Amino acid sequence: MKIRIVIVLMALTTIASGTTYGQAHHHEHGGADEDTKPVQRPKVFLDKSSRIVWYQLNRLDNERLLLVERKTDNAKYAPVFTAILTRAGMSPQYREEALAGGGGGARARSDPPRPQDAGPEWPRGARGDQRG
Repeated sequence: MKIRIVIVLMALTTIASGTTYGQAHHHEHGGADEDTKPVQRPKVFLDKSSRIVWYQLNRLDNERLLLVERKTDNAKYAPVFTAILTRAGMSPQYREEALAGGGGGARARSDPPRPQDAGPEWPRGARGDQRG
């Protein structure tokens, strides 16, 4: 009986000391070092089909979406302007810039694909909405 108690106490001591020592080292979970790194301009292929373009744009957060190249002289940039206009949490300053730049027109290639517009190949559960 005493041997069992000793073994249990040794096991508990080992477990307790392991968790104590495991917390002694330092981890980097973001913070100051991550804030000093510049965010790189994302590579978005705007010459692909509208579903591919919207898939790429939907994966970007607001900060990275604003870094996507956009020009008013080419219609291929219209999805970027539309994404900025429709994205939740986007600053009014950028929405006005996107509106002046060519977003918000009639339903065209710049609009996100809708499940009701697609054929039977549309993946189940896919959505054309934007993340905020």
